[in-house]
Amino acid sequence: MQTHNRHTYFPNARSIAMRNRLHEAREYLKAECRAMHDEEFLDDIELGQCLRDIDDLDGATLLHTARAFRLANT
Repeated sequence: MQTHNRHTYFPNARSIAMRNRLHEAREYLKAECRAMHDEEFLDDIELGQCLRDIDDLDGATLLHTARAFRLANT
């Protein structure tokens, strides 16, 4: 008799916080890409590539990149 299901995932506060941090970092970087496009540093094709590249980043790279952009903008 099985007393629990190992494959059932119940997110805890830590995993939810990390997911929120990743979402915020992704949205921040996408906003930076759009701002560069608005300032005409990126054309439409480069903007599309920038947004796709952000979606392809792994979690650690995403967080480090967002942090670097924030530090550069302060």
